[in-house]
Amino acid sequence: MACRAYHDRTIFRPGVVLLVVMAMLALFAIVGLSFVFYAESAAESARFRRQAERLDDFGVTSEKLFSYALGQLIFDTDNPKSAMYGHSLGRSMYGSPGGTVPFSGLGRPHPDTEQTLPGLGPFDGINVPYTYPDINNPFLAASDPDHPGFLKERSFFRNGSSLRPATLLAPPNGEGDVRNIDSLDGTTHPTNPAVKFHNDAFWMDLDFPIMTAKDGTRYKPLFAFSVLDLDGRLNLGVVGNYKADYTQTGSTSRCGLGTWEINPAKVLTIDKSEIANLFKGNGTSRGRLGIDNAPDNGVRFPGTSDYARIDFTGRSTDTVKRAALAYSHFPTFGAWADLGASTAQTVADQHAAGFDYFAARSPASVS
Repeated sequence: MACRAYHDRTIFRPGVVLLVVMAMLALFAIVGLSFVFYAESAAESARFRRQAERLDDFGVTSEKLFSYALGQLIFDTDNPKSAMYGHSLGRSMYGSPGGTVPFSGLGRPHPDTEQTLPGLGPFDGINVPYTYPDINNPFLAASDPDHPGFLKERSFFRNGSSLRPATLLAPPNGEGDVRNIDSLDGTTHPTNPAVKFHNDAFWMDLDFPIMTAKDGTRYKPLFAFSVLDLDGRLNLGVVGNYKADYTQTGSTSRCGLGTWEINPAKVLTIDKSEIANLFKGNGTSRGRLGIDNAPDNGVRFPGTSDYARIDFTGRSTDTVKRAALAYSHFPTFGAWADLGASTAQTVADQHAAGFDYFAARSPASVS
């Protein structure tokens, strides 16, 4: 009788589990790479869309143009093809590049009623020790004191000449190219005040590269400046005393100790009762003192002597009087003595000097 032998046909195959793990890892890697590529594509698409929205149709952002122009206006340029070459604020302060002593130059002869701007080049002694809209400060415009609301001089315009490109058609009758200061009514004619100009600035070529718009049009960016001096102006963010009554005649400044003694009523033509709104608001808009209508910090003043009082409030109605007694050499100060003390003291009712322009407006805190 024949017998068939049966053998175990199971074959041991080492590494199968490892292959499965590797396959799964490869699958996960493919999924991860697909996500990375998709995310990069989406980010690139979003970037292009953002640039398209910002660049509009001109291929350059307004921020870049502004930075380019402001950089030359402040720091000058070594590019002789730029109309700003030699006429910047930095030159007017330090003269030649690398200068370290401000406002120490002799300048060009003043007054000069003949020299035109296109004929001027960089001049090392241009940093004159004054600021006036003349041939030594061509960047400066000036208000007309005889005609409020108008300019008397325009930036980069002297003796009937400007730095605008010669290839541009000249505006009629000395008119400017651009109106930068909408709050003004215009510019008075230098020789005939009855004639008024509408625009206050002129185009200047700062040698910005020629650009190509989306529609293929090639164009050249030009720039126009109007620069006004801040001398003689009030910063309404810091001047004035919130405890003063500007509807009444009287002193709101005494010793010139700080900005709280600057009287805005002397220059503002509005109803004097509205000056208080600068500090405490008008019920709809908050003033600069915030919702608590008080300065932020307590103020500690130095002590004073009986014979040398200081009106720290700037609001005393008393005046210094000569000695009442024949044998005394010391004046009398009246109410001034109320705030002075032989030792330093913190003012109990928060003083206007405690206003901190850069501090949080609410809530107020006492230091």
